[in-house]
Amino acid sequence: MQYGGWPVELFVHTEKSLAYFSDKDQQRRQPTMMRLVGESVVLLDTDGSGARLQAACQAEVAAGPKSLSTDELELLRYTITNLLDDFADASGDERTAIASVLWQDAARLLLSGAGRWFGTGKGLLRELVAYDESRAHALMDAVRAEDHRLVQEVDRILDAHGGRLFAGFQLSADD
Repeated sequence: MQYGGWPVELFVHTEKSLAYFSDKDQQRRQPTMMRLVGESVVLLDTDGSGARLQAACQAEVAAGPKSLSTDELELLRYTITNLLDDFADASGDERTAIASVLWQDAARLLLSGAGRWFGTGKGLLRELVAYDESRAHALMDAVRAEDHRLVQEVDRILDAHGGRLFAGFQLSADD
């Protein structure tokens, strides 16, 4: 819908649906619903529930996501290690595609290792800049260059979390 030339969206939720989507956000480590509610403008709040829910969402965003489990951390390290190996052997469009995925996974590792939220697309970059602007620019410059600087930046991130992981990594099914 548009109003006065501006796009207008209307999100209608119950407390149950807000809790559902906030739980999903926690699992993804992307606080979409919590930010939507926490940063919104409450137009009508006759019983105070709007302010209460807004404050709860702001507090949840401020608290950050749950930490990565050991299995999640190892899987991310393994995935990034494989991407680095693929990047070393790639050229042209493949190299560009791998660089894009590599920066996203490296940014997720950097942010989640620091107890920070992440996002997708521009949201991921915004979270990274908010966390460490100089590191974000260094990583983006390295992605654009698609050269040894990207490997160096990603290895710096990996090293803070145990380094590259290949030998001995196992991914087991839940029983």
